[in-house]
Amino acid sequence: MVHGQIDHGTQFVDQELRHVPTTYYAWDSGIGVALNQLHRQRRQGLRIGVIGLGTGTISALARSGDSVRYYEINPNVECLARKYFTYLSDTAADVDVVLGYARVVLEHEAEQGRQQQFDILVLNAFDGDAIPLHLLTREAYEIYWSHLRPDGLLAVHVSNIHVVFEPVVRGLSQQNGHRAVRILSTEQDKWSVGSARWVIVTNNQAFLAAKDVQVA
Repeated sequence: MVHGQIDHGTQFVDQELRHVPTTYYAWDSGIGVALNQLHRQRRQGLRIGVIGLGTGTISALARSGDSVRYYEINPNVECLARKYFTYLSDTAADVDVVLGYARVVLEHEAEQGRQQQFDILVLNAFDGDAIPLHLLTREAYEIYWSHLRPDGLLAVHVSNIHVVFEPVVRGLSQQNGHRAVRILSTEQDKWSVGSARWVIVTNNQAFLAAKDVQVA
């Protein structure tokens, strides 16, 4: 799925490979490492929130018992993801797509007392050249944490050729008393995996101390 020069997701058509997470969401990417570690920590399914649907590749990282709630501003993206890709239908997790302006929808949900209690909330809307900077304001940050469990994770996909986001995310985390770790992963042509940069923000000490996380 391509918009302009930006790749928003890729999937193998081969039946044995179509479940493989590709592009920025491979198992050794920041989001792959984060979800794998959370699955080890939790004794029940994860509640996963994602801002930005793309092809729905993150669903390939979810497991039975998980729920994945996507927030997507463009209804055409959902149509394309369901018509031409099978990540959303293949996953064993429960999947929900909420159409609308993610920040506004999350704010309204919080005002109505419908905090989502996510184990992890993924910000996946910064890979283009039209940067929605309002998603990285202090006010937006507060909204995200109103929907996260106290030991939850905020995973920010910061791969971008135009803007360096790491200092912004680090500043927000420091101002709010959270830790931020950056996880870099490399390109793997065989599996259609690109290099990726993720920042994971949390105060979950067990997560931060985990060997796999520290190595990554």
